[in-house]
Amino acid sequence: MLIGCTIKVDLPHDEDPTKFHIPHADKIVHFGIFFILSALIGFEKKILKTSDKIKIILIGTVYGILIEIIQYFIPWRGFDYFDMLADSIGAICGVMTLAAGRSLLKKGTGKLLRDIN
Repeated sequence: MLIGCTIKVDLPHDEDPTKFHIPHADKIVHFGIFFILSALIGFEKKILKTSDKIKIILIGTVYGILIEIIQYFIPWRGFDYFDMLADSIGAICGVMTLAAGRSLLKKGTGKLLRDIN
């Protein structure tokens, strides 16, 4: 997935002004990619400790920074601090959503089992 994300963000993209345009859509894409990436990294751990959450967020943040640095040297791409911010927020939200979802599922499963007995 990391390789796919890196290749995708470094490819030239179509800037046709006649196409439908959503302001800051690229920030939404950055957020979404890093949300999914961090959730998938966290998903492989059965128990998500605080140290794991911090590591996953740091991995996402550093990876986002590296992608922006690479884009600085590619003529048709550009370096953008707000892309790095969207990447970091996506990583944070992905980890926190996974942790919250697991917590709710655990509580719900326990309640379900108590109700059955």
